[in-house]
Amino acid sequence: MTDAAATTGRDRTAPDPRRNAVSRLKGAGYLTSTVSVLLLAVPSFKSALEQPVLFVALLGGVIASIAGMALRWRSHRVDARQQNEP
Repeated sequence: MTDAAATTGRDRTAPDPRRNAVSRLKGAGYLTSTVSVLLLAVPSFKSALEQPVLFVALLGGVIASIAGMALRWRSHRVDARQQNEP
């Protein structure tokens, strides 16, 4: 047992079920946001096909939004991994 574990009474190398639940909730939230972006793009797609500038803007917005959520999820995973390191 490490010094930190001795003072807290918990082994820091063991996974924390609460953190795992939080991580799953964040992942589910990002997945839900990704699906909602795609669903919101569907009604605009037909009119965007008629005007190339609108199509590029719509596609760029969808890609940027999904990429941003992926980056936030990835940063969350990196933070969680760093917190679990002894």
